[in-house]
Amino acid sequence: MIVSTIPATSAAGADLTNGNELIDIGLHADHLSAVGGVAIELAYERRMTSLLALTQEKRDAGIPWAGVEGIELLLEQGYEQCRIWTGRRAPKAQVRQKVLEVYHRSWGRDLR
Repeated sequence: MIVSTIPATSAAGADLTNGNELIDIGLHADHLSAVGGVAIELAYERRMTSLLALTQEKRDAGIPWAGVEGIELLLEQGYEQCRIWTGRRAPKAQVRQKVLEVYHRSWGRDLR
């Protein structure tokens, strides 16, 4: 299991057509286990990060790596907070739809 707490992007060297550039986290595909694993990304400014791209490469090669996007982690945290604070379950489908709608509108582009 890999849990990344590194910001996905850096303003340094950003080009204006693509927004902030991805940070090189120093991981390469051969660093990820050949038997599979889980990568949990805490960064959420960009949905597809360097780490998640590596897990996709592994999946494409038939190795069972799962990647969890930062925005998905935030959604799950929100659902649980709703349950704790109100004693009721959040309407996940509606919350997810609205959060992703606002997320994409706020960042101004699809950040996959």
